[in-house]
Amino acid sequence: MESSWLIRDGAARERMVDMDRRLRPVRLRVFAILGVGLLISVPWVGWWTLLPLAMATISFRLVDGSSSDMRRPEYALFAAWVLSEVVIGASVAIAVEAGGPGQMVSLSWLAIPIPTLVCRFSGRAVFAGVSLALGLVLAVGMGSDPSAVTENPPLVFSPAAVILCIAVFSVELMRSDREHRTRALVDPLTGVLNRHALPQRVEEISQRAAISASPVGVIVVDIDDFKQINQLHGHQAADRVLRGVVKRIAEHVRASDAIHRVGGDEILVLLPGTDLMEVQKIGAAMCQAVSSAPCEGVDVTISCGTSATTPGVPFDFQLQFDEADAALFSAKAHGRNCAESFSTPLPPAARRESGHAAPAAGGHP
Repeated sequence: MESSWLIRDGAARERMVDMDRRLRPVRLRVFAILGVGLLISVPWVGWWTLLPLAMATISFRLVDGSSSDMRRPEYALFAAWVLSEVVIGASVAIAVEAGGPGQMVSLSWLAIPIPTLVCRFSGRAVFAGVSLALGLVLAVGMGSDPSAVTENPPLVFSPAAVILCIAVFSVELMRSDREHRTRALVDPLTGVLNRHALPQRVEEISQRAAISASPVGVIVVDIDDFKQINQLHGHQAADRVLRGVVKRIAEHVRASDAIHRVGGDEILVLLPGTDLMEVQKIGAAMCQAVSSAPCEGVDVTISCGTSATTPGVPFDFQLQFDEADAALFSAKAHGRNCAESFSTPLPPAARRESGHAAPAAGGHP
């Protein structure tokens, strides 16, 4: 998954999407608290301040329903965050218009979304978001009652200071969290998730599939003749080849999908909401992408084994992995550089023909 103006790489995008899923129930509670605060203020400022909050709630629901299927969901999430700040600014402006400059105390509400910005994004996105919040403080204050701000500058200085302080604390806390999380869950060589991150992701995908009755696809990828690449070109060159292969694979997955390095040159891809036909197409596209041109100066190919659950059938990770791994074994036997699907379900107790060790996930050994 390529970088963008808001996200530096696929691992950061994966963390952003994961964090957004965790924030959804919290965001509903925050909106409820803001709604209560606005309802209490109705006798002084009227009902108009509730309209922007309702618009923000609707917009976030729309983003929640579509962002996980986007190739670059960061733009939708950042736009929704910007809208939340604009909505708060509009609500305060309406309140000042109806209740006088004393209502500018609510400008401090613009600090509420700052932690959610920092936990999703970093770098230029945080700078842009904080700058927007500070600009809204000044715009609402000077636009609503410039004379009151001139006579009493703390009306805008105080909420601006709160925004900056919360941003500084949040950035440092999230930096520490990212460093520990990265060391624990991200493969340092390829930048994708490692096998230790697999149990949590399998559990999340299983729960989502159970709720939506949607299929889950699995692709097991293996670099053909990787040991020979090591022997002929050396370990450092082989590492570069592995990084290049993973990068090409990542170009064919969505933000809702998950890429894990589960072995030396074995890559596992989980594709929620994807049936077997689509999974097979994706696997074939990955093979084509890798073989289309030398990778780091080395001609390399991959083999893929694909599997998918039937819609409405619970996602059994161990079983789907075994089926995909058996399909990978078949692809290797049929000449490599191809993707094969497993169409005949294995019984749960079936032995895997390939001899690979299944990565532990979701309580499986």
